[in-house]
Amino acid sequence: MKRYPRVALARLGLLSCLTMLSTTAAAAPPANVIAGDAEDERPLVTGLGPTMLRVSGLLAGRLEASDAFAVDADGVELDAGTHANLLARVGLAWSSYEALAPWYLGADLELDAFSGLVTDGPELAGDGLPNSGGHDAAVIRNANVTLSYEGVVALKAGVMTSHWGLGLVANDGAHRWRPGSATFIDPRGGDRVLRGQLVVQTPGELKIGAALGFDEVLDDDVLLSGDAARQVVLATFVDAPGIRGGFYGVARFQESASGADLTAIVFDFFADVEAEVGDALTLKVGGELAAVFGSTTLAGSPDFPEHDLLQVGGVARISLAAQNAGGVLDVVYASGDQDLGDGEQNAFKADPNFTLGVVLFPYVVAAQTGRATYTAQAPELTGYPPDDLERFPTRGSVSNTVAFFPRFWFRPLAGLEIYGGPLIALAAVPPTDPLNTKLAGGDPRNARNAAPSSYLGTELDLGARYRMIAWGSELTLGLEGGVLFPGAGLEGAGFGSGSSIGAVRAMLSWTL
Repeated sequence: MKRYPRVALARLGLLSCLTMLSTTAAAAPPANVIAGDAEDERPLVTGLGPTMLRVSGLLAGRLEASDAFAVDADGVELDAGTHANLLARVGLAWSSYEALAPWYLGADLELDAFSGLVTDGPELAGDGLPNSGGHDAAVIRNANVTLSYEGVVALKAGVMTSHWGLGLVANDGAHRWRPGSATFIDPRGGDRVLRGQLVVQTPGELKIGAALGFDEVLDDDVLLSGDAARQVVLATFVDAPGIRGGFYGVARFQESASGADLTAIVFDFFADVEAEVGDALTLKVGGELAAVFGSTTLAGSPDFPEHDLLQVGGVARISLAAQNAGGVLDVVYASGDQDLGDGEQNAFKADPNFTLGVVLFPYVVAAQTGRATYTAQAPELTGYPPDDLERFPTRGSVSNTVAFFPRFWFRPLAGLEIYGGPLIALAAVPPTDPLNTKLAGGDPRNARNAAPSSYLGTELDLGARYRMIAWGSELTLGLEGGVLFPGAGLEGAGFGSGSSIGAVRAMLSWTL
């Protein structure tokens, strides 16, 4: 019998912290790397002679609540309660426009004046539980300068956020809900780095290029307090009408306050194609596939102080849209790790701002893995203290799953969009809890101390958003809810026997 089932670290989140070169939309933009469905949230443009100044603002808030549900083998429940989460973001961007042509000079400043909870978190002991993140004030998202020559070669340096592809790995937390996306999302935070980067690309509509960046990681979902991380980023890309794609590679070096370290290589491929079907339909097909290789002494165990990394995640997305109706299908895979006592870390964790649904991943899986940091310190494990236990929770990220999420959307009237569909989720490997598996002699047990299966459950989600132009700005109101019917992968005594778990949230955003 193994002495202690080691707690996963980077296997549960390495990919989400590996940021890439971000898009900076501007008049006469410099060469840069594509960033998936990037959006410019700074529409206010003022001419200053031959230069341009843009001012932006975003005020967003949500009120959310869920049913109480059991999170461990003793039947202890998470009573999530009702929580309010606010975001206040301001930005300023200056561009030389045509004043220095053929040179371009730009400066970008963006600040989250406030982001996070304005209510207390849950009273339950654990780590990374739903609505337990607190709040941040005065976080600098962007403070950088860009110098470009004829849009062919560009240098950029400073603090910046990052987004690549569909946001599976690197996610800037700025890709919000859009009409026709049928996405259940209200992002916060985002990957931030102190970076120097060089980008070269061909001129014209067909852009083929490459980018090289050197980063000091400032913040991401894997970088815990006391950690330090550096990385080298290399990407190649194609950006043309109707098609975008590329390759993104990262070499990351991370060290914890205790001296444990991680060396990892990430390969990430992204492609997105759009075409007209007949006179009234638009077809989009896209996907992202990522893999992590390397080794780490983070979250080591007495039997295996160093682990090999092999983690895989991917998403395929197909959408078909008419003028006032359409459908979207997401198929998501994230590798899991059932054997918590071997010498490998295999579980992939997507960026927290890459979301699926309303209940299963942000509430149930987050609560069960978060509660495990408390239960795994039980007296039964005395003599074998767990290492890096705080790295085990998913914190709401999509992990260890094969998920199918077909959704519809339609517009019954101008500005109003209704969307929803069933999320069917399987586990890539049956879910495993550290304490329960240890006490069972190494046989897999889930958080409810049951022999797990691969069926996590089916969730029915429905949402509505209404957008309007008010005082020259955009106001969006939203209401989303979901009901999860848990499967045998989450079941235990008194849990999942015909029961369901619901969650609902109301949202408002005002974009200047």
